[in-house]
Amino acid sequence: MFQKVVVLASAGAEWSGTAVPAVGHASGTFSREAACGCELIAASRLEESPLLAEATARSPAGCAPLCLRDVACAGFDWAPSVAWGGGVCRLRRRPPVAHFVPLPAAVAGGREETAGVVRLKRRLLLVHNHPPHLGFGSDRRLLALAQALVDSRFHLLFVGADAAGKAGRSQGRAQLLSIGVELVSAISEVELTQLATKHDVSVVILTLWFWGASASMPARYLRMLRTSLPHLKIVVMTDDVHHLRQRGLEARAASTRGVALRTGAEAEEMKEEELSHYYHADHVLTISDVDRGSILQSLRPGRRIHPRRFSTLRHVFGEAPHFPLASAPPFRDRRNALFVGNMNNPTNVDGLTWFADAVMPLLLQRQPSFRLRVVGSWAGGGEGVGALRRRLESLAAVDLLGYIDDVGSELRSARLLVVPIRWATGILTKQTLAHVHGLPTAITPAAAAHAAPEPIDPAGFARVWSHRQGGYDTARVAAVGDTAAAFAAAVLHLHGNASAWVEISAAAARFAKSGGGGQGVCPEALRRDVEAFWAVMEETACFVR
Repeated sequence: MFQKVVVLASAGAEWSGTAVPAVGHASGTFSREAACGCELIAASRLEESPLLAEATARSPAGCAPLCLRDVACAGFDWAPSVAWGGGVCRLRRRPPVAHFVPLPAAVAGGREETAGVVRLKRRLLLVHNHPPHLGFGSDRRLLALAQALVDSRFHLLFVGADAAGKAGRSQGRAQLLSIGVELVSAISEVELTQLATKHDVSVVILTLWFWGASASMPARYLRMLRTSLPHLKIVVMTDDVHHLRQRGLEARAASTRGVALRTGAEAEEMKEEELSHYYHADHVLTISDVDRGSILQSLRPGRRIHPRRFSTLRHVFGEAPHFPLASAPPFRDRRNALFVGNMNNPTNVDGLTWFADAVMPLLLQRQPSFRLRVVGSWAGGGEGVGALRRRLESLAAVDLLGYIDDVGSELRSARLLVVPIRWATGILTKQTLAHVHGLPTAITPAAAAHAAPEPIDPAGFARVWSHRQGGYDTARVAAVGDTAAAFAAAVLHLHGNASAWVEISAAAARFAKSGGGGQGVCPEALRRDVEAFWAVMEETACFVR
């Protein structure tokens, strides 16, 4: 495929990344000169490419700007000129068949020719806060993305900006190395620009998280990349709408203690930084269409961003299932309820606190033998974590397992997964973990709205593929409760009703495989999303103002 080149105006020569001119929307780019990832192949020509024009240039690289200035140009040939030491560019139109043809040395008196097309090189730099950790859902997403990029023949380099030596990350590091992705850690702003230059990358993806006191990756690197390497396309990737999550946290804190402990200034400050990073990037990657819509609605007048500058890279289950569905234990061989989630996530802390205080008493009143097993790390938690742990430890019906490497045994023995999350953004990956393994879930409406591969409706229904009907059908894939009493009823329904359990187990597994318009949370779906994102990047990679 040849690169589509669009001329915005005839004057000037200012390259921009993914600028989209539209009334009320910002271009959001500050790139200056760019080679636009022109790919050059020596001793070759473009077959069946109609000639558009000829011009002189000192080198093949000089042909690229000439081609970019003509909207009809899709590629070029360059041949050296003995007379003046430079060469001649032959600008080519888009051909019916687009490929390079090697030239024998005897062709054209032995002169070497070079052909090139204007398209973005498939060379990426992915920059995250730290090397990938298999205990973090966000990092598992990055590992799945790395695999999808490698499968799609991208050259990928992973940068873990900090904490290279911390324990628990060796498995994620080994997984990257096993698929041929080099990992670099603890890198400064200048070193990052040098690394991008050395590896000839065309796109840098900066993940956006607000973790502790550390600066986010866009805050640390975006300005330096933009000013030092203006030809790069800079993409910000987020798993969340961070300011909305912070606003929810502040609202819960105020509600719990009965006073407005925070004024909302922290959420507003986070919003300003978050939206500024999106605005100054060339492109934004979200984890769901819901998050993309929330970000677009949050933009202020004068800093609108065209929706074309957003792409969704869905959450997928990128690793091998812990066990095949065919070998999953039946209802009668299962016991207890399961909660999965790390306590450095405030939505988990809030949800589990609500479950312990408001829902557990109702469950134990109706079923004294009920037990909850809690899986997840307690490290790095914020306000309320210590109190929650003490509260759960005081309950005889709760088992605290902490972080475990292999959650498969718990998925096999549990009768259901509880997701008592009361506010959320992004994707609640614990639901996907359950769906893939056919484990029914009791969820809140907030959790239902943040399921993958698409939201579940407030009644627990979603679209799944039906082989019997040869099309999509609506099936109940979860039990939903919006109050403590309703949530307790949903839990007991799955815990005690074998026929409902079997029905929802099968539907949830079908949802994971086929929901979201096809392919569900399978890795193949992410590869399709990657190619769609890259198609947008290539269509808008080389603009001339």
